[in-house]
Order: sequence, then structure tokens, then C-alpha cells
Amino acid sequence: MAISEQKVERLVADNAQEALRLRLRRMTSATICERMLADKHPTMPPELRKSKAEGVASAVRSALGYWETTPTALNARLLSQYYFALQLSIAEQVAGADESASLETIQRHTEQGHGLGTLRGSHGAFPDNYFVAALKSGHFASYCKASGHDLGAFAFDQRPRSWSKLKDEDTSRLVSLTDLLRRIPELRPLIYECLAQPPLSFHLVHATKNFELEAEKHSEHIRRTGRFPPSPIGGPSDGTSKTTYVLFSTGFGGGEGVTAAFLSGLGFPIKNIVAQKEDEDASPSFIGEYVHPANEFWWQSLPLYKAATGTSIIVPLWRTHELFIIHFVTLYALSIVVRYLPSLWHEIENGTLDHIRALLDHYTSVVDVVLPKMGIERITGSRLHLVYPGSGSSPV
Repeated sequence: MAISEQKVERLVADNAQEALRLRLRRMTSATICERMLADKHPTMPPELRKSKAEGVASAVRSALGYWETTPTALNARLLSQYYFALQLSIAEQVAGADESASLETIQRHTEQGHGLGTLRGSHGAFPDNYFVAALKSGHFASYCKASGHDLGAFAFDQRPRSWSKLKDEDTSRLVSLTDLLRRIPELRPLIYECLAQPPLSFHLVHATKNFELEAEKHSEHIRRTGRFPPSPIGGPSDGTSKTTYVLFSTGFGGGEGVTAAFLSGLGFPIKNIVAQKEDEDASPSFIGEYVHPANEFWWQSLPLYKAATGTSIIVPLWRTHELFIIHFVTLYALSIVVRYLPSLWHEIENGTLDHIRALLDHYTSVVDVVLPKMGIERITGSRLHLVYPGSGSSPV
């Protein structure tokens, strides 16, 4: 759905988490879900809409059952958050346009397993040596297909069980837990401190160089014609495309270990990245060129994410930038550690991996806010804006 066409819903509240909980609680009503589906799919037959609404309401009730438990222990929080994400994904699938998507048909896939698997690597320490594989069967594959994401090039026929039996090309299809956590924008300020590696998400902003170039062209136009230009001239353009300069800013933290060469090797559609300091910012910043359609703003064609740490661009996982999927995979991996690896969990809670515990403590607090919001947006098809009373975005 185009940005201009997407419906926007505003929640005004002092307590964002409570507002999200109440918004989800409304969706446990089949009647409200039916009205939501009528707005989302106006041509859907009434009987199908009614059946789907009951399925969505049921899945949301299950999701809230996990989220509202609010356990205090870290292992219990991670486990409940994974099953919360799982139920949200089921609700989203049922709420989709696919007429065959129901709780019954989705159950056929969940009975085949979660659709993900974990594997310990042959070298390194946790979480660098702890990997996740996507499978061609099970719930995750079904969910990704329903959301328009093709796992074909990355998914395994069966869960890999031995690192020594993997081919080199197979290892490239795996993702480490370290690299999953490095992708979470809200964790960016903690990544180097806890993992000793640079992040895989970056705060991206419009560079002031664009204004400087426009001012120069503006002055040149006046000198040449004696008149003001009729509209902003903008960056270099050939009529169909335009170049905008964007800045990878580390002012919110997360700049340790980041270089221009590192950024250039991540596959972003941003070219000619070089180091630069923007204004009086003492943190390392990097500027690059982004070529986009001339009739669009630069941010419209980039897969960006709005976070507490600023607008972010994220290294994709299995060719998707969707953070809900990244959180889903991350929480699955952590749920396996919690359930089946007691010795490793002991090291995280009370041993040599206590720095990972510190990171996971922060991560669960992030999940508690971002995952409900993402779930609501994906189920309803609307963008959700959380605003505080009295703020510039608030009607009160």
C-alpha cells in the first residue's frame, strides 16, 4: 500500500504500553475485528469476513495471554514474548486477503513445526557461534509466504544438525544470533559495549550538504538570470532520477567500529560513502549518495524504520527489511536457549556471559513496546502513531 493511501490511527496516552494493550484488547472482539476487516478488505464476502474476524480475535486473545503474563524472570519474559509474536503472526495471516487463511489451515503448518531451527557453530563463543536456519516447511515459511516474502534461496529442506556436514554455501544461508541483535535499532547504543562489534542498523538523515548545494545553485541562477528560481533546484538530476546526500549519523551512539568501507560493504543502495563530520558533531559520521526517482522524496523509496534512536536503515535478513520478522527470528532463537540449553543459560544469567544478560534485559524492554505496535499495524493494515497528550501531534 502506498504511503499516501495508508490509513493512520493515533493513540493518545501517557503510558504507551498500556495504550497498546488496550488497543489489542479491543481486537479480542470478533465484532470489532469484523468491522476492521470490512475496512481493510471492502470486497471480502460477509460470511468469510465473519469467519476470519473470529479467527483474528481468537489469535489476539492468545497473544495477550502471553503478553499480559508480565513475568519478572528474564527467561520467562523471552519465552512469553516469542509466543506473543507467534500468535500475532497467526492473527496477521488470518486477517490477510487470502480466502483460505484460517486458524484451521494455519494449524496445518504449525503442526509441522515452527519453521526455524538452531545450530551451534564449530568455533567462536556465544552468541557468535549460535545460528538460525529458515526451513521450507512449518509456520515461519507459511507466514513469510503470506506476507509476500520469498525464503526460497535461503530456506533448508530439513533442519541442519551438524556444522561439520554443512557445505560452504549452506553456512551463508544461516544467520547468527549476534547478527540478529545487531540489526535491532533500539539496541544500537549497546551493541559495541555488549558484543564488541559494530551495529547492523544505522541512523540515517538528510545531509546538510543538500542545502549547501541548493544555495549555491540558487545563487548561480540569480547571477545568470537576474531572477529567483521558481522552485527549489535540489540536487543533481537528469529529469527522471535525482541524487540526494544522506548522512549515517552516530550521534545517538553505535559508531564504534564503523568505517566508510564497512558501510559500503553492507549492500545498501547508497554509493560513494565517505567519512564526514556534520556541523559540530564530534561523533564519526558518513555521507553517501542516494539516487532515487526525481518525483519522490529520498525517504519514500528507502526501507526505513522509525525508532527511539531516530530513523534507521537496517541490513536486511534473508532479503527482508521487516523488523517484525527479525524480532520473530531473534525471539525464536532465544526461546530455544531458554528451553533447551540450561548450561548456556546459566552462563548468561550468572556466569561469563553476563554481558549478554545485560543486553537481553534491554532487549525485552524494547520488545514490550515495539512488537505490539508492529502487530497492530500488520493486522489492521494501518499505521499507528503513539502521541503524548499536549504534544504537537496530539489533538488534546
